[in-house]
Amino acid sequence: MSVVNKMLKDLESRDAETGAPSNYRPPAQKKAQPLRIWVYSLVTVAVLVVAVALLTMPERVEAPSVPQTVEVVPAEETNTVTAKPIEVAKPVPAKPKKQSILTRPISEIVAGQAGRKEDLLASEKPLSGEQPGTAADTASAETTAAEDTAAEQGEFTLTAKNGTQEYQNLRERIRLALDSPDKREAITLMRELAEAQPDNVAVRKKLAAVLFANGQAGPARDQLIATLDKFPADHSVRLMLARLYQQQGQTEQARQVLATAEDYLPVSTDLIAFRASLAQTEQRFEQALTDYHLLVARAPDESRWWLGVATSADHLGQAKVALNAYRQALSRGELNTDVQQFMRQRITVLAGDHDE
Repeated sequence: MSVVNKMLKDLESRDAETGAPSNYRPPAQKKAQPLRIWVYSLVTVAVLVVAVALLTMPERVEAPSVPQTVEVVPAEETNTVTAKPIEVAKPVPAKPKKQSILTRPISEIVAGQAGRKEDLLASEKPLSGEQPGTAADTASAETTAAEDTAAEQGEFTLTAKNGTQEYQNLRERIRLALDSPDKREAITLMRELAEAQPDNVAVRKKLAAVLFANGQAGPARDQLIATLDKFPADHSVRLMLARLYQQQGQTEQARQVLATAEDYLPVSTDLIAFRASLAQTEQRFEQALTDYHLLVARAPDESRWWLGVATSADHLGQAKVALNAYRQALSRGELNTDVQQFMRQRITVLAGDHDE
């Protein structure tokens, strides 16, 4: 208690010295206004939010905008890479194997060697006989003989049997029309001449040849059939019709046309040769051998007929006949080197088998 009393006395003595009243109180502090505090708080929060946002955003550097210019480059200076299409390797077609001479028809083997024109329908033979305006136009007997020869050889002559000026003019018009690429006028004129001269076989055959050459196989066939019906003994017409059927792939009809040839003897050599070749193509070697024997009998110096006998007999297994025919054909030396080499090989083989 003494200590407290002492402190109180000290305070009283201090008050007495300063002269301040004993009931003095310090002035009350002013209270902060609530609105101002809220404003300061919001500003502070906003500043903090902006600062945080700036710190967390990634830096984005914007390049200065530069005006773009388009530079036109010449076509030859541009280095463009174009994608090339993928090339698929095409299969190389296999080369057809060379057919053995033994399996080929003789007409094919010797084609071009004897200088013969096998296909009468494929060519338009030049006009033969007299020139227009000559004295031969009016010679009836000579023109008739010339037509008969031409019909036998498959040639075409525009001759008028009666020698009238009308037919001479018609022949000249046909001659000129045949020189034109368009054969329609020539066909019309030849039909007119064939009607005026129904016995002129040469005109009928020429008409059929021109029709066939211009893609009218049907009318050409009909023309030959009508001509053969009128002249069944003319083997040149029969041969043309058989060849037309063969070229159209109608081999059965060709055989039928050839089959009746024996009814009109003698049969022409050309028809027998074609019949033998067709038989070989169809592997009817007995018929082929028979026909080639006929041809050899007619022309024993023709090596191609001996070759036909040899190959046909070879297929039939008639080694002795084939060996003799090969030797006969080889001895004449008319065939080319490849055929001669083939014949020597067959002679060696057949002679060896014969000796055994």
